[in-house]
Amino acid sequence: MNATPVSVAVIADKTVTKAEVLRTTKTGAPVKIKAVANGKYLLAEQQNGVAPENITVKRAGKNLLVMLEGTDLDQPQLIIEGFFDKPGELAGIAEDGEYHPFIATDGESDHEAAVLADGESSALALGAETMGDSLYNLEPAAGFAWSPALLALGGLAAIIAATGLGYMVAKEQFKDSGGDKSRSGSGSGSGSEGADGGTDKPAQKPVMSAAIDNIGSVTGPIPAGGSTDDSRPEFTGRATPGNTIEIWDGSTKLGETKVNDDGSWSFTPEKALTTGKHSIYPIERDADGNKSEAGEAIDFTLDLTAPAKGSISDMIDNVGSKRGSIASGDSTDDTTPTMVGKAEPGSTVEIWLDGKRIGNALVTASGEWNYTPAALGNGSHSFTVVVTDPAGNRSLPSDPYVIIVDTVAPENQGIGYIKDNEGAVTGPIGEDGRTSDARPSIGGEGQEKGDIVKVIVDDEVIGSVVVGDDGKWEFRPEKPIGEGEHLIEIVITDPAGNESGKIEPIEVIVDTQTPENNGIGYIEDRSGDEPKRIEDGGWLKDVQPVFGGEGLKDGQIVEIIINDEVVGSVVVENGKWEFIPEAPLDDDKYIVETVVKDTTGRESAKSDPIEINLDTEAPAQPAIGGIEDNTGDETGPIAAGGTTDETRPVISGSGAEADTIIRIFDNEKEIGSVKVAEDGTWSFQPAEGDALEAGNHIITVVSEDRAGNQSEASESWTIIVQGDLPLPRNSTFDEVHDDIAMDIGNQLPGSLINDNQPTFRGTGVAGEMVYLYDEAELLATFLVEESGNWEYTPPEALAEGDHNFRVAFGDDTQPLTARIPEAGWDIEIDTIAPLPPLRPDPVPDTLALPFSASDLLNITLPTLFSDAEPLPGTALANTMLELPDIDQPAAEQPIEVAQALSSANDEQARLLASISPDDQPIY
Repeated sequence: MNATPVSVAVIADKTVTKAEVLRTTKTGAPVKIKAVANGKYLLAEQQNGVAPENITVKRAGKNLLVMLEGTDLDQPQLIIEGFFDKPGELAGIAEDGEYHPFIATDGESDHEAAVLADGESSALALGAETMGDSLYNLEPAAGFAWSPALLALGGLAAIIAATGLGYMVAKEQFKDSGGDKSRSGSGSGSGSEGADGGTDKPAQKPVMSAAIDNIGSVTGPIPAGGSTDDSRPEFTGRATPGNTIEIWDGSTKLGETKVNDDGSWSFTPEKALTTGKHSIYPIERDADGNKSEAGEAIDFTLDLTAPAKGSISDMIDNVGSKRGSIASGDSTDDTTPTMVGKAEPGSTVEIWLDGKRIGNALVTASGEWNYTPAALGNGSHSFTVVVTDPAGNRSLPSDPYVIIVDTVAPENQGIGYIKDNEGAVTGPIGEDGRTSDARPSIGGEGQEKGDIVKVIVDDEVIGSVVVGDDGKWEFRPEKPIGEGEHLIEIVITDPAGNESGKIEPIEVIVDTQTPENNGIGYIEDRSGDEPKRIEDGGWLKDVQPVFGGEGLKDGQIVEIIINDEVVGSVVVENGKWEFIPEAPLDDDKYIVETVVKDTTGRESAKSDPIEINLDTEAPAQPAIGGIEDNTGDETGPIAAGGTTDETRPVISGSGAEADTIIRIFDNEKEIGSVKVAEDGTWSFQPAEGDALEAGNHIITVVSEDRAGNQSEASESWTIIVQGDLPLPRNSTFDEVHDDIAMDIGNQLPGSLINDNQPTFRGTGVAGEMVYLYDEAELLATFLVEESGNWEYTPPEALAEGDHNFRVAFGDDTQPLTARIPEAGWDIEIDTIAPLPPLRPDPVPDTLALPFSASDLLNITLPTLFSDAEPLPGTALANTMLELPDIDQPAAEQPIEVAQALSSANDEQARLLASISPDDQPIY
């Protein structure tokens, strides 16, 4: 371990309350001191006053153990008792002359001395941060001025002597110094023994604790071998009370003084010492005149020459883009610049900022010093220095060194313009950023005078320019920036070195070549649901087709030429372009070309032409010629409304326009298409994967020409695919019941009824679902009753006209049988009454009123309802009247007449609900 003695001083509220010397051996008794609240414990090597580089601390209950470097954890040199009840701080002076706290070397906050767990240890060293001025102007309890030099060799004794902190410390120092050694060159001549002094000598040599400088800027104990500017320093020590201490400077006796009752003594020469080196030592003499050996001398040099005027050689900027020397009066963005200078080795340089002392710097053996202040605020700052040599002589203050701290980044107003200087088109470049100038001018305004504008192209600084007095700037590259796209941006740097951020770059496209023409990439017909690409020579029906292309440069202009006439232009974006004519085109043949122009006015050659044919006329309505069954026992044509077991029937037709497309639809869904032959015929069969499912299929076809125009749909052709569903086994469709006169009851297939809400009846399995269809339309679903019967009457009237009813049976999700009857139950519904007949003019004689029923039936009706005499037994036109035998007498006619003549007056017949077969007169 280091043999240099280390002392500790206890500081409480800027008062030195205790000072001790730690042992220099690895083992031995520790120094024990009581902790003080918020105390600071200063450690210093006595040779130079600086703190030991490394120490180790350990917690033992409430106490803190302190081990110097090289000491085991169980052999502390210092124990601070009650430290964890009254936490404090270990500190020392670094080589920069500032106080610094001891901190954990591993940087972990829970390893700091004040927060250690019991039994835990931690290695400490001085931290980088200073403790400010909290330890300046300390005063020991005895009241003499405090200086860090007091902790150096000899200074501790001065503290002890002045404060009465312990005679034992001085005693231990005396022991460690080897008290029985004689002082070489001290002499034993006159005054050392004396003619009348006898042969007995004091038991020990006297101790000179310190030589104290009491004047100038540096006061306090003079370090051994040090310097002082005090020509009459005070010498203090300890000896036997009542004895006399003689003070010698080499062989010259300076004087003597009595030892006080407490064992202390002090001496100040009456005459000033001469400048130069001195070796001062004491000799103790008792009342009998016996003299001791000479005590240990304190060597020092008396230096009364002030150092040369202080000076600051330079101020160094260490941050930002602009680093290095800061001339006095210049700006900097470094809030902690480093100042450097030269002075007498061993001197102390006081640093003054704006009239206030802020710190010290020690001059190295090479005569150099440096100092970095705490962070400075923005604005002007004036630094001066005063050099104090080891003796305490102070120089004159240096000339002020003024710097302006400026950490505010300048605003970046951006690029104001980029200018083309060459070619047919010059001046500011347009929004597309294209230029034929590979060295365009870049400029702007609104910056601060003296700012530097760095021009950056594609992340590379290509040059800079200084902003003029008017805040404007312009820069033109010395070398071409090259063909193609470039991102240009600027950064502003002010004189202090602060740099602005970048802002949105401006894109420039250097293009010195004639534009290429890739031609028309596509022509699209967008008149339908899906766009349709048109090939060269193709047909289309869109009167405003889309012309487009890609592969060009953004900002270029594409002119569209149709039949040698420019019809419009479009600007390229993202390398692509599209154009739609504003005016619709007429049906005709067209030749389409393009020309490409760039923003500099250069023009490409015409593209290769493309021919298109516009046709907006729809083809004629097609017709289905037939549908044929080619599978099973029964093959051949399938009649409209017919049933088939063919799931891939052949659908065909003729008379269509050659080369058109016939599109086939099943229940309004396209199932395929076929091209019409040259003779106008066509034929289509669904693919195996598109076989028709069981059920009704309404087949229609549409004709589409090569331009995409479509005809009206053909007349439908309905077929019923029986499929593989079985016929019902225990379920029937038995009745379509008419509930309205005159034919009430079940109506057989093919009947004409006047009931538009007939009742349907049948049988089935109780609980199964009945599916009632009218043609392909599902009218209703309902359940078979528990009785095994089912019945359904539509809640709403059915439409007039023909109907084809069938039923199927299944569960609640789907039919599970084929529909019955296979051909359907055909019924025609007619509920509209015929217009009443008009009375002939002139009125036949047979209508002379009154007339009988037989006259009405046998004579009048045939005349009224027909120009010709009807055949006997036939129904008259537009009536519901049936005459089994028109020649039969009226009394033998058992007939009900649903409709008869109506008369509102004497000249018209009256509607009768029924006519009885008698000769009762009718009015």
